[in-house]
Amino acid sequence: MRSQSKTKWVIVSTGMITSFLFREDFGVVNLKNKTVHALASWQHTLTLTSCEDIGKLTIEVLFYKPTILNQVVYVSGETATFEQIAVHLEALHNSTFKRILWDEKHLNESLKSDPENSFHKYRLVFTNPGVSWPMKQTFNHRENIPTVGILEWAKINLDIL
Repeated sequence: MRSQSKTKWVIVSTGMITSFLFREDFGVVNLKNKTVHALASWQHTLTLTSCEDIGKLTIEVLFYKPTILNQVVYVSGETATFEQIAVHLEALHNSTFKRILWDEKHLNESLKSDPENSFHKYRLVFTNPGVSWPMKQTFNHRENIPTVGILEWAKINLDIL
C-alpha cells in the first residue's frame, strides 16, 4: 500500500513591493510632476514591503521554530493610507504634491478602454478591499523584526532634492 504524503505549505503575503509604488508607469506616484493618485479612496490603505525585507522575512518565516506550516503569514514594511503616502512625500520633498483621486469608476473605465494594459488591472487589485493588513497582525511586528517603511525606503532609494 502506497502512503499518501500531504503537501505542506506556507504563503508569505507581502502586499505591494514598495518600489512599485514609485514606478512612473504605474501612475500612483509621479515624483517629477509631484502628483499622488489615490486608488478608490484617500483613506484606503496599502501594505508596502521592500524587496530586501521580503527576502529577509521569508527566510525568518521558513526557519522559524516551531515550524510554520499550512498558513498565510503576513509581513509588511508599512501599511499606510494614500493620504499618509502623500504626507510622507510632501515631508520628504518639503513641497506640496497634487492629489488626484482615481475612484473605482475611473479605474474600471481605464481598464475597459485598454484591457491589455496590466497596470489598469493591477491598480484595481489595490482598491477596496485591496491588499493590506494592520502592522500589528504581521509576523515581523510579533517577532519584533525591524522593516523599512516608506520614508526610510524613499530616503535610501530616491534622489530627494
